[in-house]
Amino acid sequence: MEEWIWIGDSGASCHMTNDDTGMFEVKTIQDEITIENGKPLMATKIGKFKLNIVQKDCSSRDVPLSGVKCVPQCFCKLFSITKALEKGLNIGNDGKRIYLKTDNFKMTFDQVFNTATGYILGIKMVQQARDITQLNLNVGKEININRYHELLGHVGIEALKNTANKMDLKLTGKFIKCEDCALSKVRQKNLNKDHVPRATRKRERLFMDMSSIKHESLRKAKFWLLLIDDATDYCFSFFIKQKSDLSKIVRDLVNNLNAQHGIKVGIIHCDNVSENKKS
Repeated sequence: MEEWIWIGDSGASCHMTNDDTGMFEVKTIQDEITIENGKPLMATKIGKFKLNIVQKDCSSRDVPLSGVKCVPQCFCKLFSITKALEKGLNIGNDGKRIYLKTDNFKMTFDQVFNTATGYILGIKMVQQARDITQLNLNVGKEININRYHELLGHVGIEALKNTANKMDLKLTGKFIKCEDCALSKVRQKNLNKDHVPRATRKRERLFMDMSSIKHESLRKAKFWLLLIDDATDYCFSFFIKQKSDLSKIVRDLVNNLNAQHGIKVGIIHCDNVSENKKS
């Protein structure tokens, strides 16, 4: 489960988090909270957050969250559904996914986690990065090194540690290789710059590629196969049900061109995906 997931809880009397990073208007408290298994936990702070809801359909919205208690021993972040209902939100569902809404706002608990006896629902709410400005006010504060790396904009590990030392912050946890940083350093493979003269004879060279289509056709086709003649730009277009049909389609095309028109295909250019290699 991602660290930014908040589990929807209809039994929680308030919102709860196990990490106070980014919390503002903080008050120190000593409230004993009993969770479902009967074990008492201690809430040490209460405050507010500025969060960004990120839905699975990639839509997002900034929201404030107040009355959040920090319970360091809590195993996850809990969003109190009853607290939201008290604020005037209405509850509903789309299938097994619960949503809370008003006339101009909707948040859906679209993260589904299976359990031994059923499932629980969560929602991704990411702390807004601008809250990093508050960290320098908390001298001696502990913060996870991976979260700090993210909040500082994915800086290098040396700059990260130097900044933490300067701000008197204690970094906890083990630094994990960042996927976002790795993707940013990916370089496209060099293209072949050798010039290949255009074909002069019909069907001397065909270019072939295949892609998936958004909706299944009436005949259950899921893929689009396109071949283009290099000499004439003539296109051969096919819609096929499965990738394994590729070899038969191409063989039939080559044989028909030879049998009906006396044209022999010289070369077929394609990429190195597995279905092309098998064909």
